[in-house]
Amino acid sequence: MSKLREIWDNYLSRINKYWFVTLIILAPTFMLGDSSLIMRMRYDEKINELEKAIKACQEKIDKDKETLKLLNTDPDNLEKFAREQYLMKRDNEDIFLFDE
Repeated sequence: MSKLREIWDNYLSRINKYWFVTLIILAPTFMLGDSSLIMRMRYDEKINELEKAIKACQEKIDKDKETLKLLNTDPDNLEKFAREQYLMKRDNEDIFLFDE
């Protein structure tokens, strides 16, 4: 008990009692639960990751829209796309695949 008294006399007696009680109440509020500072930082990090994923998906969507526009307007591009992506061929042709 004398150690507690010594700590109180040396350090805590200088702190206003109301500030001390307020600090004791607010500290767990900021450190525990779903709204704590640690969880807030994790949520912000997750939000940033999801925003990057959304941006990447949006870029892919824009690229695919441009490809679709080209495929719908030009039959030569449609044939080229079918040959390259789906390995389609005409009846009198042979396809040779090479690994690079």
